[in-house]
Amino acid sequence: MLLSGLLVVALVRTGNLALLKAQQRLHIGEVRVQDLFQHHPKPMWAFDEETLRFIAVNHAAVAHYGYTEAEFLGMLATDMRPPEDVPQMMRLLSETLTPHHDAGIVRHRKKNGELCHVHVSLHRMRIRHRDSVLVIADDVTDEVRTRDALKRQELQFRQLHDSLQEALWIGKDDVREMLYASPAFLTICGHSARSLLQDRTLWLSLVHPEDRPIAEESLLNLVAFGSAQCEYRICRPDGSVRWVADRKRRIVDASDGSRLVGGIIEDITDVRAAAQALRDANEQLEERVQARTAALQFANDELDAFARTAAHDLKTPLNAIIGFIGLLRARYAPALGPEGDRMSALVESSARGMNHLINDLLALSQVATHQLQPVSVDLSAIARDVVAELRQSEPGRQAEVRIEDGLHAQADPGLARSLLMNLIGNAWKYSGKRACAEIEVGRVESPDGTEFFVRDNGAGFDTRQADKLFKPFQRLHEASEFSGTGVGLATCQRIVRRHGGHIRLSSQPDVGTTVFFSLSGRARTRPADEPPRDSGFARLA
Repeated sequence: MLLSGLLVVALVRTGNLALLKAQQRLHIGEVRVQDLFQHHPKPMWAFDEETLRFIAVNHAAVAHYGYTEAEFLGMLATDMRPPEDVPQMMRLLSETLTPHHDAGIVRHRKKNGELCHVHVSLHRMRIRHRDSVLVIADDVTDEVRTRDALKRQELQFRQLHDSLQEALWIGKDDVREMLYASPAFLTICGHSARSLLQDRTLWLSLVHPEDRPIAEESLLNLVAFGSAQCEYRICRPDGSVRWVADRKRRIVDASDGSRLVGGIIEDITDVRAAAQALRDANEQLEERVQARTAALQFANDELDAFARTAAHDLKTPLNAIIGFIGLLRARYAPALGPEGDRMSALVESSARGMNHLINDLLALSQVATHQLQPVSVDLSAIARDVVAELRQSEPGRQAEVRIEDGLHAQADPGLARSLLMNLIGNAWKYSGKRACAEIEVGRVESPDGTEFFVRDNGAGFDTRQADKLFKPFQRLHEASEFSGTGVGLATCQRIVRRHGGHIRLSSQPDVGTTVFFSLSGRARTRPADEPPRDSGFARLA
């Protein structure tokens, strides 16, 4: 300060007051420049052009890059760049630069190692009597990342378009000019995307003459309704004809309301050929099924005719045998003696058993050919009639029978009676060894709908063998224990199936059996691979 004061006095005494004022103005300007440099919002620094060492750095650079001012002044300008970018920087500095040079976007490295993208401008000037470079850095990392992301998305979008077998296109809203066409057009129609963009009439000219009205109408629908789709043929330059599916719609930009149209062209020639082959195969299969059905129906008719004829021819001699054996035993009993009477009784019993078997087989065969006449049937009334007939056949039999009132079903009356005669007859037969038999006829609600049941407290059986009971002539008890032909449950199953229902069994040995059945087409048939709902049930039909 003393030196400055003496200098001022000297200057005043020597008459150099004007020089003093000029120096004051220069100092004020430097202070202002220094203040602008330090408080500028963008990072700024200056480095010696020869040594590359930092000369000055502003507050924004300190805040942005993380180095202190002292650390900056101990660094070289190259320390700001990743090592792989330094050669590029040196080449730039070695060139003859203009006083103000836009270096573009480069990468800088912060103190924490993070890389950022900055837009750099270089300004050559003399600072402190040295050739220096003033650097102004504008961080554009976010913009660069956004731009790179858009480029990646555009590349991925184009790669996707190029890899798709479907051809994509975009055009003006009036459908008079195509703006974009994907490379797949070359594969589908034999013409490049460039050709379609250059000639707006090319696509319609490729459409098969017979199908051109379809394509033209589809374009009109697009303009009128905003979307359209159709199928037609196109003719390729090699003379081949291909089927294509044409789907298109209007595209509206929500930001500015601008409108374009876009669509997808897909080659469906192979798809249509496969569909036609499937239709042809189905038609052939249908013809074979019809032929097989007719042959099967003819065989069944022949079998039924044979069964009726055989039954008639067999029943006549059987009835004669039964009649003559009865006369033999009545008239010549003394001559036969005990052994002869026993043997003749066996013959008569066997003949009657054969007669019953023929009757049961006839009933079984007639179930399939019987013309159904479903009406509302009172199953309760039929069950009471069946029980009354059974009591009449065995007057001394002790049995408690409970029949629920109001059991109705849509069924053929004759087949419904045959069904209940077999089921209640079985319950009556297999509970015959009980001191007091219990038989119940009722209904329950199940997941399959309404089911009717016939329950008894008879001999029962192991349900693991239940499948056998629905096959003709299969029995789980010896004929010496319980009489029968083994055809009754097979007949019941056919009757239930004819009515669109199902039948299942629940049984335990020495406890009893319950037969559940439905006569409604609404009842669900369990798929073959569905496990039984209960290990104690056997579900059939």
